[in-house]
Amino acid sequence: MRKLSVILPFVTFLSPVSAFAGGEGDNSNSLPEQIQYKDYNFIHNVEDGSLNPVSIIDIPVSQLAILNAGYRWQQGDYHNIDASGHSDGFGVDVYGIKRLERISFEGSVEYFNETDRQKCWNSTLYQSKLNPFVLADSEPSDYDTERFRVSGRVAYRLSSKFVVGVNTVYNVGVMSDEKDPRLETKGMRFVLNPGVSWEMIKGYTLGLTGGLNLFSESSKYTCVATAVNYPFYLMSGLGTYFPQSNSSYTRDAKGTSWFAGGDMRMKFSDSMEDYLQVTYSHEFESAKDGGSTYQFKGGDYINNVMRVSNRFSITGEGMAHNVSLRAETNDVKGKWFDQKSVTVNGSTHYEVMSSSIKHKQTLTSFGGDYRLDLLDKAGVPTLTVGIGAGYLSSDTKNYPELYFSKYSLLDVTAGVMKHFRVRNVRLGVGVNGGYVGKLSSSYDFTGLELEKEYTMPMFAYLSSSAYSVNGRVQASIPVGSFIVGAYVDGGTTHCLDAEEVYKGKNMNRVNCGVSLTF
Repeated sequence: MRKLSVILPFVTFLSPVSAFAGGEGDNSNSLPEQIQYKDYNFIHNVEDGSLNPVSIIDIPVSQLAILNAGYRWQQGDYHNIDASGHSDGFGVDVYGIKRLERISFEGSVEYFNETDRQKCWNSTLYQSKLNPFVLADSEPSDYDTERFRVSGRVAYRLSSKFVVGVNTVYNVGVMSDEKDPRLETKGMRFVLNPGVSWEMIKGYTLGLTGGLNLFSESSKYTCVATAVNYPFYLMSGLGTYFPQSNSSYTRDAKGTSWFAGGDMRMKFSDSMEDYLQVTYSHEFESAKDGGSTYQFKGGDYINNVMRVSNRFSITGEGMAHNVSLRAETNDVKGKWFDQKSVTVNGSTHYEVMSSSIKHKQTLTSFGGDYRLDLLDKAGVPTLTVGIGAGYLSSDTKNYPELYFSKYSLLDVTAGVMKHFRVRNVRLGVGVNGGYVGKLSSSYDFTGLELEKEYTMPMFAYLSSSAYSVNGRVQASIPVGSFIVGAYVDGGTTHCLDAEEVYKGKNMNRVNCGVSLTF
């Protein structure tokens, strides 16, 4: 964590504070454009959401500062075995945009505080979700989590042909509970990626980006009742684990991942564009247990990821069409180390006898979306309609026992959002829904000790069929030189199978918040 004392000031420089420092930018955006800045930037910038930081050089909303505060709540029995069935939390954040003649800034600072009730089986904060090597205990407890995030990107136009940029994201958090065995996890992730784009010929622009994703996390279990030993599970995929028992336990995890990508923007006319992105990343994480007392290797995680996405956009007077396609493959390998304890002069340590691939997972997904926007004269959406569909396939094997799980899912989504004005109040009302259907599933957990307690509930959740329904109402009103906003949204997800695992089959959620734009 100390290494970030040098990096953090640089990240802060790219935050919204710097986005409004100096220079005369174009501040001609209308009130609806500022209220619906996310929609406006999406429709009028085909590169919106790109990994390449140069994508903000011509960001449509030229200047914006918005302060948000919100609360979210969810409760239900339909959740993964290592997640909470009842959680709530509040957050605040500030987000800013500033576009000058040759340089553009975008940044945010966020804080979130959350309580997860009766949670167990997972001690991680920022560890990869596909990493099978999780330190866990089976005692349900209430966890308090604080997260802080600073992100910023800047793009600079060197010439009419070349643009350079850099993106940084810094996440830090702490999670703890007050019931033996008492866990405290501190973690961070830091991402840095520069980027460049070159307009080869008029309307055709090639972009390149690449960077590092640094990860560090420390988990420490302690007990007030030191005479009691608790079991700790060093998970290694599909519910297999290496047992440890003590009144305390520590784990230190770290990772260094890299990624590289290319993109191509093709502008066929003023109203028709296409944007293609291809990204490859190599993820690596490792864990060591015992702190300074002894060193026990908790497993190495390797994942090779390939992502491809494409967006085709047609924007004309009064209407915008966007078709997005995406595909991703994950090739996960988990290396386990066979170790033996050795005691020398009363001091115990572990020696590695051999290593092998214990866990393999192939995760493949692809899908597409279509979005139609009806626009007013300023190009701001008054009605948005969207539909989408996707496919996911997972194939996991665990050695040497050859436990396995396979499943495939199909999902469809649809939504509509209407924006209108009542006097000087800008209102938005929307509904959306989705369905996830299981196409196939198979497994073999025969002889697995944690089959009923852990493995089967997790598999049942990941491979289950469900539908969800959500609604949202929002309002914004100008007050002097400010815009005051408020929103409330909520919904429910209902499980259509896996009755033998869940007491109930729903997960309900409500979010609400206020904002101040200036």
